[in-house]
Amino acid sequence: MIEGTPLRSGVLFWALCLLLSCTIALPAYAQADWSAKVINQRDPDKKELIASRHAQKQGVSDETLFRLSERERHGPAVAKAVGQYFEKATRVPESFLGLRSVVNRSDIGDKAIVFAAMSPISDDLIKALTASREEIDRQNAARMIATLAYMRYTDRQGESPVPADQPPKPGQANNKPAWLQADHTEQLKTLLETSKSRVTLECAFLAAGLDRNEALLELAKENMTHRVQEVAFAARYAVAAMGGEIDATLQVADFANAEKRKAKGPLSYDIRQSPLAYLAMAAGEAQMIEAVDPLIAVLGNRDVHAAVAAARALGKIGGDGNSLRLLGAITPETPWPVRLAIYDSVGANPDAAAVPLLLERFEAEPGRLRQDVLYALLSIVADDSVQMTIEGFNSWWQLNGESFDANPDATQEWRQARRVSDVFVPAFSGFYETAVISDNLVFAFDASKSINDQQLDLLKQTLTDLFESLPAEMRFNVIDFGGHVRMLAKGRMVEGKVKERALGRFLQKTELTFGTWIFEAIEMSMDLPDVDTVHFLSDGQPWGSELNSWQRADYATRVRCATLPVAVNVILTPRAGKPEQVAKRPLARQMKRFAEAHAGRFQIIVPEAE
Repeated sequence: MIEGTPLRSGVLFWALCLLLSCTIALPAYAQADWSAKVINQRDPDKKELIASRHAQKQGVSDETLFRLSERERHGPAVAKAVGQYFEKATRVPESFLGLRSVVNRSDIGDKAIVFAAMSPISDDLIKALTASREEIDRQNAARMIATLAYMRYTDRQGESPVPADQPPKPGQANNKPAWLQADHTEQLKTLLETSKSRVTLECAFLAAGLDRNEALLELAKENMTHRVQEVAFAARYAVAAMGGEIDATLQVADFANAEKRKAKGPLSYDIRQSPLAYLAMAAGEAQMIEAVDPLIAVLGNRDVHAAVAAARALGKIGGDGNSLRLLGAITPETPWPVRLAIYDSVGANPDAAAVPLLLERFEAEPGRLRQDVLYALLSIVADDSVQMTIEGFNSWWQLNGESFDANPDATQEWRQARRVSDVFVPAFSGFYETAVISDNLVFAFDASKSINDQQLDLLKQTLTDLFESLPAEMRFNVIDFGGHVRMLAKGRMVEGKVKERALGRFLQKTELTFGTWIFEAIEMSMDLPDVDTVHFLSDGQPWGSELNSWQRADYATRVRCATLPVAVNVILTPRAGKPEQVAKRPLARQMKRFAEAHAGRFQIIVPEAE
């Protein structure tokens, strides 16, 4: 017995070592286990659910991110991991393999850049990527910087004003997130001086122009005739945005010489533009009157991004007669984002001669764009005494139209004080207290466990009553979301009498589930063809979503909707509290800013006590 003791002790020792090694390796095993569960699952919807639950509970390591990206084809499931990875990141990874793998994917790569740009480690990550010897890492740094620059640009355009009664948090001017405020001038200089990558240079000059970064002006001037058109034209945009001179003769000639590139989709997280779009942007910043004719021609281009950029550029150039030419360029085939950009430019450049054409366009537009036309009409007269309805405008114009002289300063002041959603047009119906004015819309509502049964039953009845009152030609879809997202008709809009039967069957299957996939519901709503308005109802707190913050959802959606500005009306349905008390909560303020950033209205609906 005594002689066997060392043997038993040795066995116990090695057993303990084995147990200890398994315990130490457990987190890595758990990571491998949950990624394998996603990869081996055949049902796409279940893939997303599994990825969401495990990413929330166990986190996402660099190895897991790389494994999922390399082996999982279903992009939305991988996006779940990407969103959680960057939202919870606390340190720069030792290896960039995970980041490279997701960014290189054609389906979610641009989204991954946006998520990375908004991460808590954004600043440190950009610095580390810039210092890398691998050009792909330096490209990703430039793309992240340009993405953040575009987000700041939208703030300067007044799309998301900070309420006067909301004081900034310590260290955060105007309550902006830290990742949005970092200065990356040194990184941009390094990238521009040492990189030969066309993507890196293009994104760096785009960022310089969006931020009006005068420290990079000379570098931009040196590249205005770069052999790659995207680089050259992005550099021209940067120079023009910073007040530098660009050759008008060369610029006009290049409109005809711009290389044709495959146009990206109207909704895109990729902020890079086509050569034609960069030319239009540069001409607008330079207020180049010589470019009016080629810009008018671009309005009919198949590249929606370029056409919208041309309309916006013409609005910045202004000039007598341009409003009439802009309105005259509209045809039955003109996409609605281009028409919207035209109406906005016409309204920003008051011309009494444009009023009759705008009134014709008001009658021709069947849905949401009536509001944009009326906003343009009211912008032109810029008179506080005019009621903000078409009847109010017509009454004022009949009395004052003949003697009216447009005043650009008054128009600018009027537009700064009022938003498009402040004007009123005849509604098809109402959803709670929000007017339904679009004929191509989506209703997305919260079906998470935080919504009680009474609220859900009321919502179902409200939707049923609403659709009984809508015109038969209305095109729509309905989405519910909790721990997953369900759509009434996948990938298409519903219209005609079939809508009432289909809606009834859909609502019968709506059940409360754990999770609140707010960002996915917003994204899916905007993916539908021709949708221009979303009515969104939720109790407000995202959970299990790719982005678990309304602030991040706000900025990410702005990037995606840069050319296709879908209006989003947001309804907050808290469980309790008085509306005026709820409105002071940080969550309510975030939701309000989101709605205002997307040309929508925000309201609070507190259910009555039982």
